[in-house]
Amino acid sequence: MARKIDPRPQPASAPSGADASAADELDVLFPARTIPLAGTDVTVGEITLRQSLQHHLAIAPIIAAIETAMLQSGQVPGYSDIVGILGQRWEATITLLAATTGMDADEVSALTAADGELLLLTFWNVNAGFFYQRATNAVAVRRELAKLSAGASSSQLSSTTDTPEPNSTDTPPAS
Repeated sequence: MARKIDPRPQPASAPSGADASAADELDVLFPARTIPLAGTDVTVGEITLRQSLQHHLAIAPIIAAIETAMLQSGQVPGYSDIVGILGQRWEATITLLAATTGMDADEVSALTAADGELLLLTFWNVNAGFFYQRATNAVAVRRELAKLSAGASSSQLSSTTDTPEPNSTDTPPAS
């Protein structure tokens, strides 16, 4: 079973053994995280189907940039690359941060740099799979289309069309 790695330091009383394994499985099933922001606890959730459709115009350029980075480097971009991608599309990022937290976009924009960084890191921790899966799918489709295109242009017709010559007679049926 896939596991998400939590970059946050674990408290000394963190569960161990079977309890830790159960907690990890719950993180996979329910990856939402609650963090303290501006004096209140805020839950950062996964992007839902509705949000992915509602905010498609914000999401699509981010996925396209991740796809481009994957094609150029041959690997999945790291967090520092992602921060650059999200920063270049900051308005879309603010929209997505607000959507996944239930905060207003103005509230998200007014966060301190430290709280904003914590929110961005948590958002990415919860939603990286959403973006990477879609970018990976786009890369795979692009590569398959390139293969098909290369195959179609390099193959030659095996025969001409089966149209009768104007002065030819029909072949009699076999008896």
